[in-house]
Amino acid sequence: METKHFFIKTIGCRQIQHDVERYAIFFQKNGWKKTENIKKADLVIFNTCGVVQELEDRSFAYILKISKELGKDVPFLVGGCLPKINPKRLLSVPNIKVIDRGNEYILDKFFKKKVSIKDVFWNSGEIGNYWTKDRSGDIETENRKEKMLSDLLSVKFNNQKYVEIYDYLVSKGGLFYLDKDLFEIRVGDGCNNHCAYCAIKKAKGKLKSYRLSDIIKEFKYGLGKGYKKFILLADEVGDYGSDLGTSLADLLEKMTRLSEDCQIEIDYISPQSLVRQFDRLEKFFSTKRVNYFRSPIQSGSPKILRSMNRPADLTRFIEIMDIIEKEYPWVYKLSQVIVGFPGETEHDFQITLKVLKRCNFDHVKVHHYSVRSGTKAAEFKNNIGPDVINERFEKAVSLLDDMRQEKFKNRIFSELLDETENKFGRQKA
Repeated sequence: METKHFFIKTIGCRQIQHDVERYAIFFQKNGWKKTENIKKADLVIFNTCGVVQELEDRSFAYILKISKELGKDVPFLVGGCLPKINPKRLLSVPNIKVIDRGNEYILDKFFKKKVSIKDVFWNSGEIGNYWTKDRSGDIETENRKEKMLSDLLSVKFNNQKYVEIYDYLVSKGGLFYLDKDLFEIRVGDGCNNHCAYCAIKKAKGKLKSYRLSDIIKEFKYGLGKGYKKFILLADEVGDYGSDLGTSLADLLEKMTRLSEDCQIEIDYISPQSLVRQFDRLEKFFSTKRVNYFRSPIQSGSPKILRSMNRPADLTRFIEIMDIIEKEYPWVYKLSQVIVGFPGETEHDFQITLKVLKRCNFDHVKVHHYSVRSGTKAAEFKNNIGPDVINERFEKAVSLLDDMRQEKFKNRIFSELLDETENKFGRQKA
């Protein structure tokens, strides 16, 4: 029997990439092979992104390109956010079939009595056999002098810890998901927040948590494959289970009971979710069971946060960042900010910079604000000029780079001090 081939590509966020990689594993398990030549494909899947206009345009341009190159009888499945954010735009492209988490069972029709998509889980070991997508472009602020110093110290003092510190502070912020020891689990879709700038809400709607039993089944699969590190993915992991009568803390309780030494990362948890659940989540930080989370503040200015339709008071969140920094320094704290949101004054921007300094995140992704049609913010009249947005972007990135370098130096110094004390003993005053 002749081997069939699938062609698969994606533009978009971590959740979209996760789905594409599961689909690729699914076809491989059913005997198909991946091809980079679309003219040899017996099926094509392309997952889109529509978070900003630029990515919608890139996604649509690629759809047109595929459509022109594709044979008439070859199934063309389009997923991601674009089909729901702007379905009218896709009407001009013939023979498209939309695929998402709600109808991915349609993939099963290509096979008879073989592996079902519902029984396929993400697995970096299997992806590594044929998935060659390069994600390295995600990293923004690698400092080569720091890399040289970490390598030099590692050789001179025969201590790999210096390289680990460098990787922790630099690479993990952009490339943590390249870790082959990290197992991904999707726990839900959608979000119950109503941020004024966000188009994804239109695509994914309200929070739809996956059944706890299904998540635990996937977790056990990962454990069975030898994984010790896991990452929970969703548009808002922090609200997991609120639609099912359970919670993120309940999920973590069940997961950690099944494994004595697993570590879990959370991507994403909103500031308000972290504040609301911190009393129950703190023990997972203190015991090193949760060692990473991404919590986007988007702005430090109460005025801009209100305009964004987000909770405006970050006081308790900042206090929690202080607690984690002092008591649980092994926890990796990542955030995001948007600069140049409509109505943002220089004073508002300076408040954001002060909050970033105070929270002392390990990594922060800075985004330029861009108008997204269909969102509430697109109706605002007080837009900031592109030159000002670019200037604020550069200032924010420069500040964060300085903070990262200072953190790198402090942790290297601390490691050197510990090494000296272990070798010679603590000196008396």
